[in-house]
Amino acid sequence: MTLITINERQSPLNEKMSLLAIAYGACCAKVGTRVDAPPRRSQSMDGANATELKRAVASGSREVALVVDLDRALRVGDPALEEAVDRVRRATGSAQRHDTPLDPRIVELARRAALAGSPVFLMTRQETALAEGISRRLGFVSGVLSSGDLEAEGYAATATALAARFPGGFDYVGSSGDELPIWRAARHAILARPTADLAAEVAATTPVVDSIPRPSVARELMLAARPHQWLKNLLVLVPLALSGQLGDPARISGVALAFLALCLVTGATYLVNDICDLPYDRRHWSKKHRPLASGRLPLRVAMAAAPLALLAGLSIGAMLAPAVLGCLLVYLAGTFAYSLKLKQLPVVDAVVLGGLFTIRLAVGIAAADVAASPWLLVFSMFLFTSLGFAKRNTELMKCSLQGSETLPGRGYRGSDGPMVLALGLSAALSAVVILVLYIIEDVLTLGVYHNKIGLWALPPLLYLLVGRIWLKSHRGEMEDDPVEFLIRDRTCMSIMATMLLCFAISWYGPSIR
Repeated sequence: MTLITINERQSPLNEKMSLLAIAYGACCAKVGTRVDAPPRRSQSMDGANATELKRAVASGSREVALVVDLDRALRVGDPALEEAVDRVRRATGSAQRHDTPLDPRIVELARRAALAGSPVFLMTRQETALAEGISRRLGFVSGVLSSGDLEAEGYAATATALAARFPGGFDYVGSSGDELPIWRAARHAILARPTADLAAEVAATTPVVDSIPRPSVARELMLAARPHQWLKNLLVLVPLALSGQLGDPARISGVALAFLALCLVTGATYLVNDICDLPYDRRHWSKKHRPLASGRLPLRVAMAAAPLALLAGLSIGAMLAPAVLGCLLVYLAGTFAYSLKLKQLPVVDAVVLGGLFTIRLAVGIAAADVAASPWLLVFSMFLFTSLGFAKRNTELMKCSLQGSETLPGRGYRGSDGPMVLALGLSAALSAVVILVLYIIEDVLTLGVYHNKIGLWALPPLLYLLVGRIWLKSHRGEMEDDPVEFLIRDRTCMSIMATMLLCFAISWYGPSIR
């Protein structure tokens, strides 16, 4: 049996030993003990070779080490499935470098232990290249332990080797019931995302000083489906509201079911998009915190949930009307085309985003069975294309601040910022002009609005709204998604509330021609 120590280096000491107490609770650490110099070559402990064993024990640290299981405790997500997907990407020439997701809570625990002076080791039963890369990435790891052929002999052999390697004792971070022999040999146990049974079993033999709970898969799946983005699907209500048929219960129920169908379909497409964008999202400053990119949501769960949600949404659409199903299929085709290729094409990506928003209106028209207004569809196309450009403008500005010349996963360069700004502003102003023409040529001819003053307040309010969005984007004060900004920004919410009030006045207010 062999336990190999790779790239061991001296662990940093820190006078603030309270940090270790925060990380371990009641754990203690010895201060001032000798830290061995890094070995020039890999050290091995072979149970069949007494000389090698004595040499390994002699070189073992007398400090209490923290040993972290890399394969199942520190790494999160679906490593095996992700590696299979990466092989497919490499075969198709679309592979991208990305960081392996790690549990940030364990990273913080290990970092504090290292600051307090405890040597931190990563233990792996797989290729050491990945472990060495993660060690360099973290910066505070003392070394990598490769169990070699110990796995074939069982975890009891690994426990024996670790006890010999660390005569001063070690604390162990693990997550599997297979590792019980290691915990029995350890001084203290730290449990990573344990089940209740595992926690009880470990606590029966070894003091558990910390237990990191597992995230709720259902909650992470819901977050990955981006329910806050479902507010966009409220666009299906707009055609019914503008048609003057809001009092028809049958039409209202049809639109409500269309909203549900669209939420299921869009949720599925968000999952598919995140699966396709996994390498890019893990390199992104904000998207790396998404459930899939961070590893909180297993890839296999997302790959199973996406087709189920898609099938449910399309079934509801088929039940409503063939036109609703057709619109949903067009939306689905556009989303997949965007995820696979179109988002990499500059300018085209923003126009496609505008088109996907407009399809939501088409779903509402089909579900409510009302006359389609070309003005409404053109207005939507320009308004949401402008928001698409605002999203790209924000991303380009943040890339520029980080010194990046390109936008990962997109076709934009840092020098494209002024052009994106010009295109986005022109689309926004076009939307305001089209809204004026829409009111003149279409809305006023319906004869269902009592107060025209309320309608004419909408264009200047829209101008204020898009102006604020672009001002914040240009200043770098907006997050990646303009829709999220609209929801969180009090000024934008006030403007939109005023627009709704003006619409209500035009509908229910006193008659003023």
